[in-house]
Amino acid sequence: MVFFFFFQAEDGIRDYDVTEFRRVLFRSVTFSSDGITWAPLQEIPVGEQHWYWRPVWHDGVCYCITYKIASKTRRAMSLFSSEDGRDYRIVNLQLYSTMLPSEAAMVFLEDDRAICVVRRDGGDKKAVIGKARPPYTDWTWKDLDRSIAGPCLQQLADRRIIVSGRFPEQIGRASCRERV
Repeated sequence: MVFFFFFQAEDGIRDYDVTEFRRVLFRSVTFSSDGITWAPLQEIPVGEQHWYWRPVWHDGVCYCITYKIASKTRRAMSLFSSEDGRDYRIVNLQLYSTMLPSEAAMVFLEDDRAICVVRRDGGDKKAVIGKARPPYTDWTWKDLDRSIAGPCLQQLADRRIIVSGRFPEQIGRASCRERV
């Protein structure tokens, strides 16, 4: 089963202030068994102002990290889960909130530990990496040595984890890092 999230403004794409953007943003999902034919979009009933980012399936459960913009100087990340990709429950409402977190990527290891990389838009803007064991309510975080915009994680067959994204200090370049 293939899973997509769409973030779509009701009246098209344009510049919004934060208040107006929250009003027009909605979340929806569609599924496909072959990647060619897709089910109709279904709106996801989620908490107001939560931006769902890069959902990942693990053992039949969809996990999705969200970030909520409380103001221009406050953001908080949460972790939600769903059995069907449509109805979500809170796993951890206070996942991370230091230095304006935003985009995140998560991968699950063979022993069910979760690894997460989070972009930060405040302070020194360096990303953080976190890890947790089920039920994913107690996370340990460590600063990384660089900014990572649009982080993505992929575990290889030999169990190495690849981190990719845009590295702002390398203007105009995207790259991958092997070690996590």
